[in-house]
Amino acid sequence: MENTLEGFLNTYKFFHNPLEAGKAGTFIAIRRSFLDNFDYEEEILVPGYIQQVILSPKEGSDSLPFSLINVYLYTGEERWATVEAQLRAAMEGRSCDFNFSLGDFNLTFEKDDYSGSLRTTPQSIRDTYVDFLSHFHLREAPQPLHTWFSNHRKKPNSSKLDRVLTPDVEAYLLVFNPVSRVLPPPLGLNRKRLSPSTLVDTTTTGREASWTVRYPSQKLM
Repeated sequence: MENTLEGFLNTYKFFHNPLEAGKAGTFIAIRRSFLDNFDYEEEILVPGYIQQVILSPKEGSDSLPFSLINVYLYTGEERWATVEAQLRAAMEGRSCDFNFSLGDFNLTFEKDDYSGSLRTTPQSIRDTYVDFLSHFHLREAPQPLHTWFSNHRKKPNSSKLDRVLTPDVEAYLLVFNPVSRVLPPPLGLNRKRLSPSTLVDTTTTGREASWTVRYPSQKLM
């Protein structure tokens, strides 16, 4: 998959975390010219689901180490036990001075996070998610819109499952106030498109979201 992607975007380095041979999993793409200034290493925290790329500035640079974490949390049989194990495994990853995470967390926390029937995330998972945020010193970049939509059996519903997490570090927050927003999708519902995670057939379900993150500087007094 890495070679295929790089054929389309050869200005980027792709770090691929496949679910298994030939299956998509997750990936992180970083512009090659940016990597010229850093040494990097990839950690597969959960095969096919969670990966981390750690970037350390090369000698002579005054930059600080930081990491990028791509998260896709499991849905399926024995879901909550698996999600608990995934988040715990992710916390084996190294926390750098600054960490950023984006992904399909497949979790809802507030009533505004979903429409339709009640969807609850167990308190134990909420607590483990807070531990995950604390370990990597992360906070969510706010955005109110839902990112997943379904019209299964002509019963429309939606959820906010995809999240952007940025550093919860005082020195960072004094300078930046990050927010995220959902861009209009290039294709309509009931057609194939590139979602935040993978290319999916969205005949009955799918995501309507592409992501961008803005960092408006705060005025310093």
